[in-house]
Order: sequence, then structure tokens, then C-alpha cells
Amino acid sequence: MEQLRACPVLSLGVPDGMLSLPLLWTSTSRSPQVIPAPRHSRSATSSLIGGLTAAIVSLHSRSNRKAVRQRLAAGALKQKHLAMILSGLPKHPAKNAKLEQYATDGDIAARWLCGIDSQEAFAEAEDGIADLGAGNGILGIGAMLLGAPRATFVEVDDLAADALEAGLREHDLLQRATILRSDITQVDTIAFACDVVLMNPPWGQRSHADRPFLEASIALARRAVHVMHSSFAVHLEPWASDGGWEAEKWMEAEFPLPRTYAHQKQDRAFTKAGMWRLRRKPTVQAAEDAT
Repeated sequence: MEQLRACPVLSLGVPDGMLSLPLLWTSTSRSPQVIPAPRHSRSATSSLIGGLTAAIVSLHSRSNRKAVRQRLAAGALKQKHLAMILSGLPKHPAKNAKLEQYATDGDIAARWLCGIDSQEAFAEAEDGIADLGAGNGILGIGAMLLGAPRATFVEVDDLAADALEAGLREHDLLQRATILRSDITQVDTIAFACDVVLMNPPWGQRSHADRPFLEASIALARRAVHVMHSSFAVHLEPWASDGGWEAEKWMEAEFPLPRTYAHQKQDRAFTKAGMWRLRRKPTVQAAEDAT
């Protein structure tokens, strides 16, 4: 007859008490044997199991969120997973027609950001990124999930900035982020200079509404500016060239416009958006690097 040696009791904490499973193993076996605890009544057992299940689910949920962030930063997650995360951020209030607030679609943002990251990794933006007119932070948060070490968000609307802050906190990114609740014209472009600027500025209703954002972007960015604008915009290339930059449209998407304001007649419409990349002209960049 095999001798049994005692093993410490395995206790699992659940809300309704402790479920203890004494463990024993035989002298000829390395695998422990679970000796069931005394039988409880059906209601007590159900309560214990329910509490244990809830505890495991909660632990799994927390660890899963952390794993998702780690895999995104490592480039292991696909575009669709990033789209799901961005679509689940606290909603952009999108209520101020004067500011031309329209929420950026999660699928479009993920496609755009993954495209940028495949060509110039956010993880290599040592001086961080900036998200101008950030709204709920969908672009900057996406870049951080893809590896950007830190980010500055500029948003003048307090309700939108509140949603942004909540999203950063939800994904444990707040410590690596700076939120400037400021008009774009008031940003200190020297203090908050960065490697890459991302933005979806106003470009629909008011003429030249995008100009302050464009001016701030090239003052802030050391490496590149990525801007979503009308696919039919004709002013970006000559404007960029005059400032010593090159502009290239490299992506297009149908941008959804759900009915938000009184001037909109349809419940849902679409407009063609273009994604533009602005980089310093090589001669200008070389001269700046030499100084």
C-alpha cells in the first residue's frame, strides 16, 4: 500500500468564503491528488462556485487587457483588433458645430495608424507624438498602443478632453500623456516639440479653418506630420512646399458623417477623406540637422 504524504492546503478566496482543497500525493507519484472538501448544500456550493467564477473572470479580464496592450506594442495584433479597441473608447461628444467636431471612425483610424506604423514605427518616435484637435484621443491613443512612448494631446473642448482623459486612464496610458486644454494657437511649439504629429483638423464648413492646425503641426513636428483632410484638397501640397515641406497623399477612405448638426439633411452621409504625409524637404532637413 502506497504511503501518503501531506501537502499544504490549497485555499481559493471567493466572495462567500474560503474553498479549501487539501492536497495529498503518493510517495511514487509527483502529481498531487485533490481530495474534495466536504460536501456542501446545493445553494452553498452554487454560491461558492459563482464567486470563484466571478473572481477568475475579473482576473482574466485585467490580464487580458494588459496582454492586448503588450501585443499591440509588439506589433502582434492585427488592424482589426486595434479597430475594436479604438471603437470602444469613450465617445467623442461631437456637439460643437463651430469647431466642426466629427468623431473619427475606429476602423479608419486603425487602418491609417497601422499603415503609418508599418512605414515609420511609432516606437521609434523617441520624442513622442502629438495629436492636435484630439477629440477623444483616438489617434494619439492608437499610436501609443502601437508603441509611441508618450503623447501630447491638444483639445480646446472640455467635454471632449474629459472623454480623452477617461480613455487614457482606461488603458493605463495617462502617466505617459500630456493633455493641453488649449486653443491650438496657444500651444508652446518649442516646449511640446515632438517627432510626429497626427491630426484630423476641421476641413468642411469654414474656409481656412485648418490653417492654425497646419501651422502648429509643422512648428511642432521634427520628423513627419500625418493629416486627414478632404481627398480633393488642392492647397496642401503648395502650402507645404512654401514652408520647406513635401506633402503626399497616400491613402483614401470613405469618412462617415452621422447626422449630428442641424445643417445636415441626411441621417448618415459619407465624404472622401485623404490621408496626407508631410515631411521636410531633404535639403531643409539636412540644413537643420547640421545646425
